[in-house]
Amino acid sequence: MEIQPSYPGGVDAFRSTLYKMLKESYTNIISETETIEVTIVIEKDGTASNINVDCRNKGWIPYVIKAIKAMPKWNPGLNSDYDPVRVKYEIGNIIG
Repeated sequence: MEIQPSYPGGVDAFRSTLYKMLKESYTNIISETETIEVTIVIEKDGTASNINVDCRNKGWIPYVIKAIKAMPKWNPGLNSDYDPVRVKYEIGNIIG
């Protein structure tokens, strides 16, 4: 792969947007002390699929997945011919 996928504004913008979405919609369940790690596949069209969420409170997983699905598309990864490709992407703690 030549170019990694990127979220508009970068990974910090992804974390910030996701955290804001979770706080606005689910204020009573999201704790700032929780570690939430996400693995996703960025498709050729920039959509997130195969969303895998790892956190201590398993009840939050559906909310995190729903929020990620509602977020803007990513810029897809590109191969050496600059054609879009599917890429597995890991994002460390989205809250901390």
